[in-house]
Amino acid sequence: MRTLKARMVLFCLIVLVTSLMLLVPTMQLPSGNEVTTRIGPRFWPFWILALLAAGAAVQLVLSLFSNAYEERPSKKEQTSSDKLTWLQANTHIVVFVATMIYLYAMTHFGYLITTPIFACVVSFALGERNIKRLALTTLVAALIVAVVFDFLLEIPLP
Repeated sequence: MRTLKARMVLFCLIVLVTSLMLLVPTMQLPSGNEVTTRIGPRFWPFWILALLAAGAAVQLVLSLFSNAYEERPSKKEQTSSDKLTWLQANTHIVVFVATMIYLYAMTHFGYLITTPIFACVVSFALGERNIKRLALTTLVAALIVAVVFDFLLEIPLP
């Protein structure tokens, strides 16, 4: 098994096992008929973990039976156009640090202020460069989530 394929299989196995393990304590959360809101605290974690496990299982099967993984060229074979910028090479670090700052800032400034800023930073780190599209999509998404949770589901946002 090639190195990239082995890493993908290992990642899928870790995600699958972790999501299945987390389903056990999730099932102990109260359901919708045990609380005053329309849906209980079990609803979203359960479905997110179930979909995560299903996605990991599908990706695991696809990874095991796919021949799409190719060996990367050696550093000598790379051309100058193959070189990555600092942001491209460290996207995972930028997203991780932004997430940690977001989690801290949300407790102090709330959802509606921190979420659009976080979404803009992460979208930029992942490659979006159109400023108008960045601003519009993050603001609209934050407002839709606020309306759905606060007014339709009656679940207060932090």
